[in-house]
Amino acid sequence: MKTQRIEEFIGIYGYASKTEGIEGKIREKVEDFIVEEITPEGEILKVGKDYGFNVEKRSRYLVFLLEKHNWDTFKAIDVLAKHLNVKPENFSFAGIKDKRAITIQRVSVWRVKPEDLLNVKINGLYIRGCWYSDNKVSIGDLWGNHFRITIRKINLDQNEARHRVKRVLSEIEEIGGVPNFFGFQRFGTKRPLNHIIGKYIVKGQFRDAVIKFLTEIAPYEDKKTKEARLTLREDLDFKKAAEIFPDYLWYEKRMLKFLANHPKSYISALRLIPKQLRIMFTHSYTSYLFNKFVSYRMKMEALNEVFEGDIILKVGKNDLPSDEAHEVSSSNIKEIQREIKTGRAVVALPLVGYGIKIPRGESGEIIKRVLEEEGVKPEDFRVKSMPELSVKGTYRSIILKIKDFEVIGPVGDELNPSTLKILMQFSIPRGGYATIVLREFMKPRDPILSGF
Repeated sequence: MKTQRIEEFIGIYGYASKTEGIEGKIREKVEDFIVEEITPEGEILKVGKDYGFNVEKRSRYLVFLLEKHNWDTFKAIDVLAKHLNVKPENFSFAGIKDKRAITIQRVSVWRVKPEDLLNVKINGLYIRGCWYSDNKVSIGDLWGNHFRITIRKINLDQNEARHRVKRVLSEIEEIGGVPNFFGFQRFGTKRPLNHIIGKYIVKGQFRDAVIKFLTEIAPYEDKKTKEARLTLREDLDFKKAAEIFPDYLWYEKRMLKFLANHPKSYISALRLIPKQLRIMFTHSYTSYLFNKFVSYRMKMEALNEVFEGDIILKVGKNDLPSDEAHEVSSSNIKEIQREIKTGRAVVALPLVGYGIKIPRGESGEIIKRVLEEEGVKPEDFRVKSMPELSVKGTYRSIILKIKDFEVIGPVGDELNPSTLKILMQFSIPRGGYATIVLREFMKPRDPILSGF
């Protein structure tokens, strides 16, 4: 089935399943999209649950459970930092959670007292637990996430909706999961251009990166934002733009005020964006390349096949792929095929970086073709002028496995009479995107309007 243009813009072509989708809409209410972090030990942190406070035994880091309602992760941390009079860099977390959702996750901070944290009252942000730890919460320090997602506005009868969901589920179970694409959140949901800015940074075109960030207009932005970006694009008057840009464009306002006094200091302007968000630019570009690699592999109808020259990752007792990569050769291919079928290994493709080795065989040819189309090389990801944005590279499974999948419904949608709603619950490992699971079932004509 043909994908939509906006998906192709982030490197996604095609579906793993062939059954028609149910379409519909997600995130009509913030309560329709619930994300609960799963700890490395496998515990699902429950939204709304009080986990208590154990702060008698002091240590270096204060760990707390942050529940947020309709808050961007970076902006939530930014606001907390201002209220606590510390730098955003003092905070760390295991993974970024969806904005248009109710989410719960572990966050660590240093140089903050428990009483100061608990006294912060911000609408939509709630502290559900707090304790001290010798170790901070680091990126990737989780098993994954559990999702409870309501799909509304399904214009099918109950039997047809149920039949399509069942058929799609059967098709993806046969493959072993869904393509492990990076979803829109990685690139910017309403304004998916993080990877474009990342490409400019990788190629050393910092002026282009800044101007793109400030002036690119997305069709789903509001009128005031569009007009401000268009005005800046036409005259590049940073001082005037700093006055007319809406206050809710925090990062843009900060950069424009700086550029008004330092009009050619583009690297310094980029560094006004929080480091964790800046890193997203170059990592988003590697994600875009990965999406294209997987899309090519899908065209070969080889998502669950293994070929000589492929890279595989062994799967541990926690059902997560290890970081240790192994190459498939003529001497070990039969053994690896058995490991793939029994779930003890997964085929992987590279997240390109300066330290990555391009596989041999068909996969290697795909990667070389995409990099040539993009005009980049792995060594370009060593960003000398902004070393903090360099990407060494790693490998990522090409299939996203789904656990504990459950469907409730379809039943009538109380918000949209004469249509149906379905609740889907499932768990996926860290790095996976729930929207990539949902797109197989929904196959939306307009992913953004459908809530993606």
